Amino acid sequence: MESEKDLRVRARIVRAIARITDQEFRPLDKSAVEAWWKLHGSEGRFRSPYSGYFRGLETLEKNGNVHDVIRAMDETLQLDPEALHCRCVKATTLTRAGQLDAAEKEFAEVEKRQGDFRWLTFWRSILYQKQGKAKQAVDSFNAALKRSPELKKFAKSDSDFSAVLDLPGIKLPSKTLTEKA
Repeated sequence: MESEKDLRVRARIVRAIARITDQEFRPLDKSAVEAWWKLHGSEGRFRSPYSGYFRGLETLEKNGNVHDVIRAMDETLQLDPEALHCRCVKATTLTRAGQLDAAEKEFAEVEKRQGDFRWLTFWRSILYQKQGKAKQAVDSFNAALKRSPELKKFAKSDSDFSAVLDLPGIKLPSKTLTEKA
């Protein structure tokens, strides 16, 4: 809200904060919201459960320390067990670290909650390939790309997918008119 210039958006933000906090604020009363937030913003019920997730992603980008990434993802998963993308990132990190059994358990948790989650089928293909389950790897990868063809770009830019992409039966979507060669 601090940087928002559009008054309609600012009014909607104030309304959302009012609903979340059960407080009354005038639609554009930015200073009242900020004053209230200064007093109550640190209360646990208003904190996002995803700070661990974001810290884990940042760690992946910087140095990829597996233990730090897993610890950060676990913080979020304790607060929100339904954080499916977080579970998939954790499982993929475990896969890349060679902890295949632990990765399989995380992917199974995601599957239990949403079996057709695109990131599940996408990243699980790496696990299957590393386990020597070529058919499952192909099926999983193809299912992900059928659901979200744009994942092809992610796969081609990630060296862990090179072995998956080499499997017979992988069906990459053909180029669209807007995609450059």
